[in-house]
Amino acid sequence: MKQIKLEIRPKEGLGDLDFTATDQEVIARMGEPDDTEVVDDGEDAPNILLWDYEEPGVYLFFEGESVARLTACETDNPESKLFGKKIFDMSREEIISLMESQGFVNQDTEYEESGEMRASFDDALIDFYFKNDRLISVNWGVVINEKGEVEWYD
Repeated sequence: MKQIKLEIRPKEGLGDLDFTATDQEVIARMGEPDDTEVVDDGEDAPNILLWDYEEPGVYLFFEGESVARLTACETDNPESKLFGKKIFDMSREEIISLMESQGFVNQDTEYEESGEMRASFDDALIDFYFKNDRLISVNWGVVINEKGEVEWYD
């Protein structure tokens, strides 16, 4: 697998991968995934293609009828950065403060059935998952329309 910069870019992508990149563009940049899975969320929901890159601990989500486009990323890699800061070294309060300093507002905090706590910033489409107040993963993305264009922005 090729190296990728582990910089979380809310509303934009991961490192130099931009949201709406095609599956083929991602393969050209990162190589073939270690594993793939089709996630079927029901009749009305679009199928989502999940690619797992075990090293560096990155999961990519693709949507699209005719062309699969990158719509979300998730990472549990402790080297990941957000706004230049290694967020896995930060507390929940520090992460919330960092997001707020960038103009995002903490919209929702919820405990999952698994015991994890999720802090979501809806205006950035980003979720931080904590276990015992320690960050364990980050998931962020965008919404695209049928044409593969980003549909949602401020």
